[in-house]
Amino acid sequence: MAFSHFSIGMILRLVFLLAGLLLISFSIAGLVPLPFAIPGSGLALFMLWSLIGQIRQTNEALARFLESVRHADFTQGFTMPEKGAGFAELGAAMTALIRHFKSSRAVQEQDIRTLRAIIDHVPAPLLKLRPDGSLVLLNHAARRLFAPQSPVKLSDLAHFGPDLPGIFTDIAPGENRLLSVRLSDGTVRLGLSAAEIISGQARQRIYALQNLSGALEATEIEAWQQLVQVLTHEIMNSLTPVASLSKTASDLLARAETDPEAVLDAREAVETVARRAGTLMQFVGSYRSLTRLAKPKLESIALLDFLDHLERLVAAELEQQQIHLRCSVSPPTLSLLADRAQLEQMLINLLRNAMEALSVTKAPTIHITARIGVRGRVLITVRDNGPGIGDEISDRIFVPFFTTKRGGSGIGLALARQIMAGHKGSIALEQTTNGGAAFTLRF
Repeated sequence: MAFSHFSIGMILRLVFLLAGLLLISFSIAGLVPLPFAIPGSGLALFMLWSLIGQIRQTNEALARFLESVRHADFTQGFTMPEKGAGFAELGAAMTALIRHFKSSRAVQEQDIRTLRAIIDHVPAPLLKLRPDGSLVLLNHAARRLFAPQSPVKLSDLAHFGPDLPGIFTDIAPGENRLLSVRLSDGTVRLGLSAAEIISGQARQRIYALQNLSGALEATEIEAWQQLVQVLTHEIMNSLTPVASLSKTASDLLARAETDPEAVLDAREAVETVARRAGTLMQFVGSYRSLTRLAKPKLESIALLDFLDHLERLVAAELEQQQIHLRCSVSPPTLSLLADRAQLEQMLINLLRNAMEALSVTKAPTIHITARIGVRGRVLITVRDNGPGIGDEISDRIFVPFFTTKRGGSGIGLALARQIMAGHKGSIALEQTTNGGAAFTLRF
């Protein structure tokens, strides 16, 4: 119904045009008197002119409408009652569409203003790197962080740290880095994360910074306090008997001439001192193994073959304790870029910890799974069905030299955490609902 009048008008013009042409044709063919050709010609010319005018007016209206849309000029009106009912309906439809565009544009602009306000009030500094290397500070937090300087290209970040341009270039989307930034009021440590977006045909990077100085300092102080407590405990455990036995040996040797048995007692005391000194040296050696960890030599490792090899390495120990080990890799072709020796050492330590925990468990089982996590990272989990790890010690198990095992060194999990840090990954104790302990390595 919308354009019925317009359609009827077009049809009538075409009918009268055809009638005029037929009248001319019949006059030429002699079917009607020749003078009839004159009104036929006039009718045909008038209808043709009217038809062309109607089409031209329609085209002009459509062109004006499209120009309004192209230039987002939503102030135009398209009411054309003077040009007939058909044009009035066409104009009303165009006007309604323009109003819809105007309303949608207003909603979009409001959404953009809201989004900009949210971004500007986000406490984390946000930056955008364009393909041409120009840098945009997206919010107030970013402008405040770098004030009074305002970096406008990636190379300008060298003013805040010579390695910053390289770090911003090398960081992969989804990766997190810790960096030190020299600001006007001192050096701060920031967490850096990156994301990649596609705008039009160009890829752009979005960076988020987070001030971690306070949290890191508090964590480091707590870690140092825990480490000093453990070191003090271990060293005093060795030095106290050494000092006591040294004094005893000195007293016994002073009586050696009058008491022959004193020499034997002194010898036993010196041997005990030597054993305690050996224990202390072993402790120092464990400490050195933590502080001198080699940089990982990365290579591609097929995890299915690697876990088969690992199972063969510990097969004798598993058989001796009658522990069932299951390994699963999904997908079977999953591979990992890591240091083979360090990964093997770390997993063997986790397996042996699990074996010790399963010493009093019926039907002991260890399950190693390798898979791809929801964020695309490779995850390796070592899970057992033992008694698990209590909440009272779960926050201390990664502290160097902390151990609940008699004769344990307390460096296994601390070393595992350091190895994972070298791989830019992490290790965590996972909560389990069915008991046991589960350690997950995230690469």
